[in-house]
Amino acid sequence: MTFKAVPRMPFAPALRVVVACTLLAAIAGTLLAGCGSKNRRAAPTVSSETYRGPLWLRGSVGSMATLREGEPLLVSGYTLCVNLNGTGSSEVPTFLRGFLLNEMRKRKVPQPERVLFDTNTAVVAVEGLIPAGASKGDRFDVLVTAIDRQTLSLEGGNIWSTQVIPGPPDPSLAYKRPVGEVGGDIFIDPVISDTPDAEVDPRRQALVVAGGKATEDRILELVLNQPSWQRSRLIADRINERFPKTPNDRFETARPMTDAMIRIRVPSYWRGQASIFLDHVMVLFTQRAPGFDRAKTLELADRLNRFPTDQRVVISAWRAMGRGVLPVLREIYTHDNQKVRLAALDAGAGLNDGQAARFLIDEIDDASVETRIQIAASLAQLPDNLQASIGLNRLIRDPDTRVRLAAYEAMVLAGDPAIERIPVYSDRDKIKLVIDEVPAPEPLIYVTFDRFPRIVYFGGPIDVQPGKFAQAWDGRLMLRTGDGKPMSVFYQPNLGDSITQQLYPNLTELTHFLAHNPTRDRPQQGLNLSYGQTVDAIYELVSASNLSADFRLRRSTLSELIEQQTRDAIPAPRPVTSADASDNTSQNATLPAAATTGLDNQ
Repeated sequence: MTFKAVPRMPFAPALRVVVACTLLAAIAGTLLAGCGSKNRRAAPTVSSETYRGPLWLRGSVGSMATLREGEPLLVSGYTLCVNLNGTGSSEVPTFLRGFLLNEMRKRKVPQPERVLFDTNTAVVAVEGLIPAGASKGDRFDVLVTAIDRQTLSLEGGNIWSTQVIPGPPDPSLAYKRPVGEVGGDIFIDPVISDTPDAEVDPRRQALVVAGGKATEDRILELVLNQPSWQRSRLIADRINERFPKTPNDRFETARPMTDAMIRIRVPSYWRGQASIFLDHVMVLFTQRAPGFDRAKTLELADRLNRFPTDQRVVISAWRAMGRGVLPVLREIYTHDNQKVRLAALDAGAGLNDGQAARFLIDEIDDASVETRIQIAASLAQLPDNLQASIGLNRLIRDPDTRVRLAAYEAMVLAGDPAIERIPVYSDRDKIKLVIDEVPAPEPLIYVTFDRFPRIVYFGGPIDVQPGKFAQAWDGRLMLRTGDGKPMSVFYQPNLGDSITQQLYPNLTELTHFLAHNPTRDRPQQGLNLSYGQTVDAIYELVSASNLSADFRLRRSTLSELIEQQTRDAIPAPRPVTSADASDNTSQNATLPAAATTGLDNQ
């Protein structure tokens, strides 16, 4: 097997996701309130004030306009989960039976009534969050939930493709225009499913990693506080200057549609990072007076020195100003306040200032865990910088696991060649998962599906010691190692003959064998298990064989985010009136909920 240096994969973002979502900012008056995602668009609400928000952000786009459709869009639908090993149910809710039968007849599925009666199927609800500014074809994770009372587990299944519409699952099945489609293999968190006291049976709810696809662009609009063609064109021109369209983009980034509304399109070079792009747009200043950039950069540093909670907003504002402010930022790299200099260094790294790497490395010694994690994320933004690579290779050996994981994620974003990468394909061109081997002194197994499905082995190819025996799935999968002998792997599929294979005794070889789909171009032996099945098998076998390696899985918070959207529990912030607009501690700028992947560290 050939180990290759990690490539810069086309779906990996070039920048680190460092800020949450669109900034509520302003020029003279009230705090800007972000617009929630609505199925029906209301007419623009016109304010009596030209500017909103804190005085220190006066002149920014967010002080003159409110972003509409700037939140993730909840979508849902119903479909069947199939290929279950007798753990499904023949119970079908009455309101769905006719719908499912009609769908199967459209697809010319033979004997649809028999399919519904089969215990290898289950009726499920599917939900997802399409990020703000998503383009047609963008992927998102899908939450799958069994809705009958008899289904025991969705493990090993896959869901039939179906269209999804805006809003939570609707038993009335009222028609709405589809905005996406979902489908794919089930993924169940093996750690949660192994917890007996879980509040909800974890095997009745699962994910389909990147199983959703947007079928249309999500339109973003800036609604001006007061109608003005002059101001509408001024804002659009400034956005287009700072974030120009590429030759591959059909439309300008900002287009003034009326005197009260500007249409925003995410440029192709920000695709997949719309939330960061929107953060930058909302704190982009429109002033062009000589000396403004220097004065504003120093003013923002002073603001951060007095109010450290504004760090993320200040970083976004510096980045939005562009590389012209680098000479001033370099003066701040040695600021007495660590919070200020780290913010300046992060902004400088985001503007591709190679000089920031040396200063960031100097901050590592005696820094807290949180600061070391922040430094790793900042260094990720300097992919072609040798000093940044040295710093990340230092952090990958950190004694704290959280720092090591942050350093690894930064190395992936930077395309660091120290990572050995093996892609595993589901068919000729589509990558099912990636196996990464990371140079680190302590062995660690890390599973994540942020941006793309990965299984990561810290410490290189982790060996399975001789004399180990482990089994999973009621004995359908077993491995055994002996002194000086290859590792023997036995697998009994639900249907068909058993398979026995001899492998080199390490987890990289085992993972590749479990997931690989033998094809004409890649004829190596493999079981063609799904990503979820492969992760579950590795977890079960590692647990049973007592390997000296921790198992960490980056857990999804998608179900909590969807529940929060369904409840609509977070009210919009109250707009600040002109009486509140004095430059004091009440003027902290805030960020609305970000367009998120639904992932968080364990």
